[in-house]
Amino acid sequence: MRASPVSSTSRFVHLFAVVVIGFLPLVSAQADPITITNVSGAATLVNSAPFVKGMVNISGGNFSANVNTFNGSFGLAACSPGRITGCTSANLGWFSSDLAGTITFNGVSFIPDANNQLSLMFSSITFVIPPEFLNSSAIQITAPFTFAGHLSTILFPMEPVTLSGEGTVNVLLVNRTIAGFNGFFLDHADYVFGPQAPGLTIEPIPEPATLLLLASGLAGAILRLKRRT
Repeated sequence: MRASPVSSTSRFVHLFAVVVIGFLPLVSAQADPITITNVSGAATLVNSAPFVKGMVNISGGNFSANVNTFNGSFGLAACSPGRITGCTSANLGWFSSDLAGTITFNGVSFIPDANNQLSLMFSSITFVIPPEFLNSSAIQITAPFTFAGHLSTILFPMEPVTLSGEGTVNVLLVNRTIAGFNGFFLDHADYVFGPQAPGLTIEPIPEPATLLLLASGLAGAILRLKRRT
């Protein structure tokens, strides 16, 4: 006896459902983010009046990024020349997804754009300069930070990447006069991945040591820029 059209359709629907259900775990597994922990490298924030900008060079697993930030939410923007009066307090964390440079994942290099997005978040402590340090020529700040990042790209649509890491940030604030106002302004902040500082440290820096730190910070920034060219 020939099967009725209804029974043939029912069998087909049943078979299709079985196939789809069988593939669901595979699809779900492909969509799970790849987590890369213990990211290494460094990031540096510098004043680029009237804004703060960052240079980031990080890697881990099958991932690396060599990028510059254009815009973002920078806690240390409170210490930029754009504020004119400088700062006595700021947060050492920052976030940016507006980047330029090169990203490499699974051996494929590409640039960040609307289809290949990388976000970077550094979370840290808010500092307050003690009143007795306000007449110092410079301030050195050390603190721990944690890092989280996320990469999504059309080149690997089923392989979103999450990044995590930690380290220590070292900040140099210099007492300067800008537009007739004296205050502490950011010279540079180095976020170095690895061991975390045990807590927040704020120290005044004598004048000769300030000049040395300024020179070393400038040399480090120039070296990173050369590596990017």
